[in-house]
Amino acid sequence: PTIVNPAAICQGDVANPVGTVWFAWAVRTPQGIEVMQTARHDFHGQREQIRRSAVATALGGVLASLASD
Repeated sequence: PTIVNPAAICQGDVANPVGTVWFAWAVRTPQGIEVMQTARHDFHGQREQIRRSAVATALGGVLASLASD
């Protein structure tokens, strides 16, 4: 299966301050795309620190998804 991991880093507002990143981990099946998990994380620090934390979280989710198969 193909694992899709879209993540959007928000520009910031009251509901989603800077550092808010949403994740979704999904697999493509013959029936379509099945979302396995979604998560919201609030990272702190400078833009590069937030990016690195988001990438680490995204990859961790992919590895966890692969391990559960």
